[in-house]
Amino acid sequence: AYELVRMFIRLFPGGKEVGNQARFEEEFGPGEEDEGEEDEAGKSSEWSHLFQGNTDDRFRLGLSISRKKMRLYSPFSKSDVLICSPLGLRQITGAEGERKREFDFLSSIEVCVVDR
Repeated sequence: AYELVRMFIRLFPGGKEVGNQARFEEEFGPGEEDEGEEDEAGKSSEWSHLFQGNTDDRFRLGLSISRKKMRLYSPFSKSDVLICSPLGLRQITGAEGERKREFDFLSSIEVCVVDR
């Protein structure tokens, strides 16, 4: 998720104004333990690349984009792009019978699955 959002920010023409970027870097960016850490014996560079930064499997993030500004952590109903793990999306939509369910934002969604 971190690399995908960083790519969106780089591609954004007015990339200077990105709301909640500090919060995003704090939650998803490489932590202090990741910076300058040597590869441990027996772990490949691919493993290190995949598991650096936040490895939370229930992430969910809404992006809203206007002409002048990109806003991270926008409400899902007002987001242009949703970046969610399957577990994070399931926690938002809930299960049948649960009191707190939110799924109206899924009515006009186009799905893109990015897997590596």
